[in-house]
Order: sequence, then C-alpha cells, then structure tokens
Amino acid sequence: MKPIDLNQSIYELTEKYPEIVGIIKNLGFKDIVSPTGRKTAGRSMTIPKGCEMKGIPIDMVLEALVAEGFVILKQGEQI
Repeated sequence: MKPIDLNQSIYELTEKYPEIVGIIKNLGFKDIVSPTGRKTAGRSMTIPKGCEMKGIPIDMVLEALVAEGFVILKQGEQI
C-alpha cells in the first residue's frame, strides 16, 4: 500500500514516491519533470491545486494513481 495524502505538496509526494513524476506528467503536469520546478513550485503545490490551475480533472489523476497501486488519503483518511 502506497498512501498519498492530498494535503502533502507535490514535492513531498514525489520525494517519497518518485514514480509519481511519470504518472502525473503524462496527465498534464509537464513542469513536474524539472527537478528545479519540483523543488520550487512543487513545495507549495498540491495535486488538487495543480489540477485546478491546469484545468485537469482531479478524478482522472486520482484514478491513474489508484491504478498504479496508490491509496488516496485526505486529512489522513482514505477516500
């Protein structure tokens, strides 16, 4: 089980699970590939915020992550 808390920053999540970079990059988070982008904007950006900014449906991202074996948490509880 690989839990993902949606309140964590993209930087925190990708440090813990580097495979997330490829998954969300393919869904439209192209800036995530850059280590500099991850370390700067990624420190304050969450998946939900990024989806909102980029106009990417959050359900699509969550489905892709679940398909790769992740368990989605929000405020410590599974959703």
